[in-house]
Amino acid sequence: MKDFQYLGIEAEVSGLPAIFSDTISNDVIITENSYLLPITDSTIWCKKIRELANIQRGSAIFTENAKKYDNRNMKEQFNIIIY
Repeated sequence: MKDFQYLGIEAEVSGLPAIFSDTISNDVIITENSYLLPITDSTIWCKKIRELANIQRGSAIFTENAKKYDNRNMKEQFNIIIY
């Protein structure tokens, strides 16, 4: 399941809004346009999706969590995943 987090991170870096389940680490929140929502409440998910539907794709504004995915640290990150 950890690998799927990287797909969301790619979307965030591309300037897309991203919605994640609150069952994964908040480390995936690397831009100001990313959200952790409760997996058990579809109403909140629908509301957030409607809210984000007309957002223009723009430049990503990064949070402190983004430093964890810095290219200089990627070798360490991949080693954690692989081993």
